[in-house]
Amino acid sequence: MWYKYQLLLTMFLLLSVRATMAQNLVVTLNNSTTVNFPIASIQSIKFGANTMILTEFNGTVNSWNIPDINNYAFTPSGPGVNEIMSSLVKIFTVFPNPSSGNINVQFHTEDASYITMEILDQEGRRLSEIYSGNHQGLHTYTWNAELAKGVFYCRISSKNYTITKPFTISL
Repeated sequence: MWYKYQLLLTMFLLLSVRATMAQNLVVTLNNSTTVNFPIASIQSIKFGANTMILTEFNGTVNSWNIPDINNYAFTPSGPGVNEIMSSLVKIFTVFPNPSSGNINVQFHTEDASYITMEILDQEGRRLSEIYSGNHQGLHTYTWNAELAKGVFYCRISSKNYTITKPFTISL
């Protein structure tokens, strides 16, 4: 069961990159049903205790029971997520991970851009904003992690992309 959650978390992190590309998300269910979604059409993916909810920009809402999902894959047409991200962001690390105190977020971009750096809980709720402003080059931002233990996410958003990294608090 943890394997499927790990796959779905990976899918969520990859879809956090909002770049224009010709890739599709292909979801295959245990009953061999296959559903295709152009990545550019996906507005959000939310996870409940046992469900995954995919909302498209046109308002269509798709929902599955997590145990019913067999696999997912991305079609390889067009530039891949890794190629796009490596041209935009050179470094994005969250350390120490796991942490029992302060979290450091190191972020490097070649080009100047306005970014927002936030901490999210497992439900995607914003807990804190670490930084909001113009960013260029390599910077390390420190945040005092006064949270209960668990998995949290650092999300960096700009006009051209959104990227997310998980981190663990272990008090």
